[in-house]
Amino acid sequence: MDFSGFNGAEQAHMNKVIEKKQMQDFLKLYANIVEKCFSTCCNDFTSKALSSKEDACVMNCTEKFLKHSERVGSRFAELNAGTLGCTREACHFRDAVAEKESFKNDKVKIVGISQDTVERQKMFVDQHNLPYPVLSDAGGEARRAYRVGRGFFGLSEGRVTFIVDKTGVLRDAFVSSMQYVAHVKFASRWLTKLEEENASTASEPGAEDAAPDTEAAQA
Repeated sequence: MDFSGFNGAEQAHMNKVIEKKQMQDFLKLYANIVEKCFSTCCNDFTSKALSSKEDACVMNCTEKFLKHSERVGSRFAELNAGTLGCTREACHFRDAVAEKESFKNDKVKIVGISQDTVERQKMFVDQHNLPYPVLSDAGGEARRAYRVGRGFFGLSEGRVTFIVDKTGVLRDAFVSSMQYVAHVKFASRWLTKLEEENASTASEPGAEDAAPDTEAAQA
């Protein structure tokens, strides 16, 4: 484009506009490539709703129910099902469960969730041998309840890891669409922190009278 008739400031402004437009076009192209090249996806669970205001249920294919109140203390990994990022993040959590002591605690619950169908979820979980459930939030109720927005400049679904402690309090959240490994590192730091909190509470006078099974080291 010929900007010869523009002064220096106008030319600089137009160059910035063009660069911004080129970057937007590139990001859209990149997002489309990722979606097309890495689409498959996660488990035999389906979600009605995950709202703190109601005791919503999650049902799997074997007709078992897992209530929201029973998942208190779970760590929710928000996945972008089927994309490269989803696969890497999901597999990093899988490997952490196998290799890291803090993730092996039976009180630690990992739950993935995305808007994909139950069929795609099951395919994804089976394909990557994930040891934790990945829920189908096809209607977006969970995303709205947890206020998960868009990621990657608004071109993809947001990727968020939530930390929920044993009392049901949302302690922290990590948001990143591109730092796949960082989600596991974030969760690992919090598991260590929660273990320290639980150990400190257990050492307090009268702690032996508390119910140990449902709350000890749950993160």
